[in-house]
Amino acid sequence: MAIPNAHRAWLPALAVLGCSAAASAADLPPPVVSAGLGVNIHFTRPSRGEMERFAEAGFGLVRMDMSWAAIEHERGRYDFAAHDELLGHLAKVGARPIFILDYGNPLYNQGLAPASDADRAAFARFAAAAARHYRGKRVLLEIWNEPNLDGFWKPKADRADYAKLAVAAARAIREADPHATVLAPGSSGFPWEFLEASFAAGLLDHIDAVSVHPYREDAPESAATDYGRLRALIARHASPSRRELPIISSEWGYSTAEKAVDEETQASYLARQWLSNLASGVNTSIFYDWKDDGDDPKDRECRFGTVRTDLAPKPSFLAAQALIRNLRGYAFRHRLRGSTVADWKLLFEGPAASGSLVVASWSATGGRGATGSAPSYRQVSEDDPSWRPLRRLAAVRWQAGPLSERRGELTRLGVRIVNPEPTRATVGIRAIPPGPGTSEWTEIVLEPNQEHEGSVVLPGGAGIGSMRRVQLEVTWNGEPLPATAPLDLWRTDPLELAAAPWRDELELIVSDPSRVGFSGSVTREVHEVATWSGPVRIAAGQAEGRVRIPLGREPIRVLLKDDRSTILGDLEPRRYVPFPGFDDAGKPRAAFTAILHVENVGRTPRRLHAERSAADAPSSYLIQVPYQFDKGWRYLTIAPEQTMEVPAGADSAVVWVRGNTSGDALNCRYRDSTGQVFQVSLGHLTRPGWYPVTIRFDGAEKTFHYGGANDGIPHGPLRWEALLLIDSTHRDRHSAPMAAAFASPFYVFNR
Repeated sequence: MAIPNAHRAWLPALAVLGCSAAASAADLPPPVVSAGLGVNIHFTRPSRGEMERFAEAGFGLVRMDMSWAAIEHERGRYDFAAHDELLGHLAKVGARPIFILDYGNPLYNQGLAPASDADRAAFARFAAAAARHYRGKRVLLEIWNEPNLDGFWKPKADRADYAKLAVAAARAIREADPHATVLAPGSSGFPWEFLEASFAAGLLDHIDAVSVHPYREDAPESAATDYGRLRALIARHASPSRRELPIISSEWGYSTAEKAVDEETQASYLARQWLSNLASGVNTSIFYDWKDDGDDPKDRECRFGTVRTDLAPKPSFLAAQALIRNLRGYAFRHRLRGSTVADWKLLFEGPAASGSLVVASWSATGGRGATGSAPSYRQVSEDDPSWRPLRRLAAVRWQAGPLSERRGELTRLGVRIVNPEPTRATVGIRAIPPGPGTSEWTEIVLEPNQEHEGSVVLPGGAGIGSMRRVQLEVTWNGEPLPATAPLDLWRTDPLELAAAPWRDELELIVSDPSRVGFSGSVTREVHEVATWSGPVRIAAGQAEGRVRIPLGREPIRVLLKDDRSTILGDLEPRRYVPFPGFDDAGKPRAAFTAILHVENVGRTPRRLHAERSAADAPSSYLIQVPYQFDKGWRYLTIAPEQTMEVPAGADSAVVWVRGNTSGDALNCRYRDSTGQVFQVSLGHLTRPGWYPVTIRFDGAEKTFHYGGANDGIPHGPLRWEALLLIDSTHRDRHSAPMAAAFASPFYVFNR
């Protein structure tokens, strides 16, 4: 086929295959099975037959604590004998270790986490000693384990103290061994404020990869969104040469205890976690855990293993073994485009010149209850009609996973092309913008066996959203190659729009998470006629700007524009209707109750009372929600006392919440006509003051489902199970008395 507007100019690569110059020297596992695939362990001396069983799986990595207190029993004297023994066992089965430098030492600060310069210096000396001792032995060193949790950073997690410690330790490691590979922070989940504070303190300048633990209750593929947001956060704070610093998943598993997941689901999730991580550019994936810690079927912590306490394989062990046997030595190349977003097809290529190809395929639903399918592996033979186009596609390589971009800068995709054929090849690449606009072909001519590296400029995108998608088209000698999944581009400086009725007006909140500042205007339209306009300003260093807009009864469209009147954001026409019982300025007529759930069993309901609010609240009355959690799994549901259906045609609901700093998870639940329950994540309670939360009724992102039809599609009519659900995130301790509140709930009709 002819390629119009072809360009033979090939731009110099800023980042080839996603590795910055600073990061490429680190000895991190490549995207080749099973170099970066492994498990957490809890031993330095294996039990009888343990390493033989371990070798049967073919893991390439283990992750193991190197507790400070276990190494330094006397000030300044370090004993690595136990870990040396482990290193010997691992060498025999071809696995590398990640050693976690972690936890307090009774010799310093009474065994609590380092909190003074002297204590941090002592920990840094321990870290340096470990780096010197294991120099040249391909050991990866991670600085602490889940420092954002009180249980691991005692007595209470402190992001400023951790950042100081991590920077001091990383510097000491680098002085002891300039070629050491350093990971941090090993956070539990994606604690955005904790990560932002660590990065702002300079951590990214001293480490080789950002390590996180993407635990979740829903399917593994949902982590792709978090990786994208993390990629943008890294790029926001890193120096230009380190914006593509690798991300690794250094711990993540699913328990098979009662009320968790069954063993077949754990097996499917293990394989899908490893595979979808590779598609997200996360080449290191440590599954938690190697072995069950006990036999109690009700204890979640006991049942994370891939083998039982007697080393008998669980289905997850067999899933890991099957993945590694089918893909050992194969490198991830591309995610192929499926017929739906739930279809995953990953292309792997065997060793150079072998021509071997494997496609790993499965279906994912992203929700709890409907767990999707386990991966299958198809060897593509040379007589298969798809072999040649897939082999050619594998020869055109670009960075896996999300990319970052920022306002006013060109976004370049590093590309490497290898011509594996005995004849000249002409390769065309075109990046297609998601909306209106033009795109041009870049054309490269390669002789047999020739390699070429460069970059493709991706089309710019208007707007303020956190993420946009760009589709690549690739041709080989004019013939289109199989379609790949779109590229996700994440903004380092997004703006976010939210709107909710505030008394008799509509409050528009323009959030600026990067705090770079913004100057523009807001326009209100009714029936495509501008009826109001006003300025919006966000000073550099501020997180948001707020504007009040006349409300009225007609559908309102809100446009956000920059100083050049370019439309950046558009809240399309929507109508706001108050919940029944909240439709006037008086005291709400709808009653709500709170139910404390202990280990998923509800207690006696407690009626909540409406109170007259202060002038700085979104309505004349609010409903106060006092609560306190003790240890264990505890959550609070706030539900209407009488059945409350969602009106037909409502696209979403918006509720004002007055938060707190507990860090507890905020959710809601609604049930459809089939009995299917949808739980929507609304973030975490991390700040006081009033802010709106939006609850979508489409069962889409940040929603998991179970029961009933279990198909992820809300079947009307819908009714509320819990307008709000507050879930404890500190299950290892009693919480202080807390309070939240909500007010002014409205349904939103997008028409």
